[in-house]
Amino acid sequence: MTRRRQARYRDLTEHLSYNGAVYVYQRPTDGKRVSLGSDKTKANSAARQLNAILKPQVEALVQRGLGIGKPATVTEMAKRFRAEFVTQRGWKESTVDDYRRRLNVFQKDFGSKLAGQLTRKDLADFLDPFAPRTQIAHKNILDKFCRFCMSAGVMDENLVEHYLTKTYSVQRKRLTLEAYKTIRDTALNTTGYEWFGRTMGGCPAQPATRGRYCVDEI
Repeated sequence: MTRRRQARYRDLTEHLSYNGAVYVYQRPTDGKRVSLGSDKTKANSAARQLNAILKPQVEALVQRGLGIGKPATVTEMAKRFRAEFVTQRGWKESTVDDYRRRLNVFQKDFGSKLAGQLTRKDLADFLDPFAPRTQIAHKNILDKFCRFCMSAGVMDENLVEHYLTKTYSVQRKRLTLEAYKTIRDTALNTTGYEWFGRTMGGCPAQPATRGRYCVDEI
């Protein structure tokens, strides 16, 4: 039976104790004792944060020791995701390689973290810095990764499902008459593309005030 703490120590966070001089935190993962200073409030705050990080790791180790646990880190789940999902879809090699590269970027930030401990803020902080098109590509892959983790029972929700990506518009540059003639002449003098040059030669010009050719009709 665990001995009750003295009344003056009962408000200390779990795994935190006082040795008469400083507050000491005993890590639940390996039992190592670490000094957290003499300020009780700060020591309690630090101990709570440490518990939030370390206790899930202990639970994962217990499950694995009992033979009922599943790979739980982001790196382990990403490895399963590639083997059990990405490579089984019949996608082109370039698509598979794109998944691999983008997952590697994500693993650099969160590889050692438990997949079940990821938060919406974690993924938002990861996606926010990217330019719109890159952000959308990463979100699409992470959406499938989260759903895979949910089906494996290591994640409770799709963390990127409601993330709003940035918007972007494609800026198209108008084609000048000189550029149009260059493309047409190059096609006419390139074996196999003469037909395209002849087609361009028949494209009617728009009014001079527009300053360009109607290439949309080709």
